[in-house]
Amino acid sequence: MLRKQKEFQLSNPDINKLRILLHGPIGAEMSSFINSVNTVLQGCNTTAALADSAARVESHSFTVKLLNQPKSGIPQVTIMIMVDEICPLVKDDLEKIYTSKKIKEKMQECCDSLRIPLNCIYPVKNYSEEVTNDLHLDVLILVAMKDIIMFANDYVEDQNYTEQGPKMCSQ
Repeated sequence: MLRKQKEFQLSNPDINKLRILLHGPIGAEMSSFINSVNTVLQGCNTTAALADSAARVESHSFTVKLLNQPKSGIPQVTIMIMVDEICPLVKDDLEKIYTSKKIKEKMQECCDSLRIPLNCIYPVKNYSEEVTNDLHLDVLILVAMKDIIMFANDYVEDQNYTEQGPKMCSQ
C-alpha cells in the first residue's frame, strides 16, 4: 500500500499536483495529522508541520468558507482523530477500531452533523506518543490518504471531462 502511494500518478498529465484542504479549528490536530502522514511515508518519526498542542494561545488561522461543496462535486472526507481517547477498547487494541460501538456512534454523529457519508469518515490515530512506526497506525493513515488522493484525482478527471466533453475513440 505504501509503495502504491509513493508511485501514484495523476490521471491527467496536465495536472502536476493535487491540493488538499485541511479545515478545522486551531488545536484540532491538523498539523499532527500532516506529521503522521509524513511519518508513514518517511518510515520514521517526523515533525515537519508545526504541531504544538500545548500552545493553545491566540493565533491566526485561515478560514475558508466553502459553500455548497457537495453540490459542486468537491469531494469531502472527515478524518476522525484521537479515536484512542474515545474508546478504551481501541486504546488497548487499535485493530478493534471498526468493531468498536463507541467509534461507530461517533462516526454516525459526524455523518449526521456534517452530512458526509459514513464511507467518507476515517477514524485514525495520529502519531503523538510513538517514537517508532506502528503498522496498525500506518494502515489507518494510508487507507485515509489513499482514498483522499483517489477522490481528488477523480474530481480532477470529472472537471476535465466536463470542460472538454467526452473523448471519442479514434477508429
